[in-house]
Amino acid sequence: MHFMITNIIDYVSLLGYSLVEIFSKFTQQVLVNAGGSCDENDIRMQCSGNSICANGFCTCPSGERVVSGICTPINSQGAPGEVCEIGYTKCTGNSMCTDNYCKCLSDQVAINGQCTMQYRLVLPNHTCIGNMFCTGGSICVRGVCRCPSGMYSTSGVSICRHRPISLIHADIILTS
Repeated sequence: MHFMITNIIDYVSLLGYSLVEIFSKFTQQVLVNAGGSCDENDIRMQCSGNSICANGFCTCPSGERVVSGICTPINSQGAPGEVCEIGYTKCTGNSMCTDNYCKCLSDQVAINGQCTMQYRLVLPNHTCIGNMFCTGGSICVRGVCRCPSGMYSTSGVSICRHRPISLIHADIILTS
């Protein structure tokens, strides 16, 4: 039995594959983390994390080492949220290297690469301690956000308002 093959589609069909199956088998990329094994002759295999395939392994450039599958400069610096390794990376912005990431302390958040106290906003007439910030014009007095003298806040209202002047309590005497 002889077959006449005139184009690639006929050949692929003869093998029992579709052209899409063949194409995807040859173009599917395999990403390998830095430090993982690789094959320099396999064009589908690609080293990630700034590494290159050398001698069967995804290797970091000179002066870098593998940290969590990513090439990281030795004696590098890392801002909050970036990869780090204890003893090799100096975390900046008041962050600390924890679980291979530069992290802020639990009561802090990273803002523009700097760990800053995380303030909780508190409404007037509510408890305020430590890292809480009174809102609506109120101030923390003996552990409670209170409106300044001459102002008040009612339930459901989140701002301090000036007390209305009533004619009964007015100190001004009108004369004609």
